Amino acid sequence: MNVLITGGTGFIGRKLLKKLKDNKKYDLSILDRKENNSDCFVFGDLMDYESLKDKFNEVNVVVHLAYSPNYPENILMIENLIKICKENKIEKIILLSSMSAKRNYPRSEERRVGKECRSRWSPYH
Repeated sequence: MNVLITGGTGFIGRKLLKKLKDNKKYDLSILDRKENNSDCFVFGDLMDYESLKDKFNEVNVVVHLAYSPNYPENILMIENLIKICKENKIEKIILLSSMSAKRNYPRSEERRVGKECRSRWSPYH
């Protein structure tokens, strides 16, 4: 199974990558906009849709860990990710996050953007 991890150079991504590599059941790729020396590194920026077009071929599962401290950038990243996954008929998107991803958002901005996102993507809100 081919697994692509966005934000795989971050704290959680590094831990996940090590665990999945140890398992040896998966062909792994790390998509990140910060280059690193990993043997499975793929350069791409979720805010730049054009940079993603050839990165998701043959991918079965995406684990989304990428994060920006700028809330609107996070929205753009997830929109681009969903679009590219639909185009490539990717079976699963797994979204992981942590409380530190929430720390920098002003409450008023969070409410305004958060309501917009919930109404657009979730039938439950």
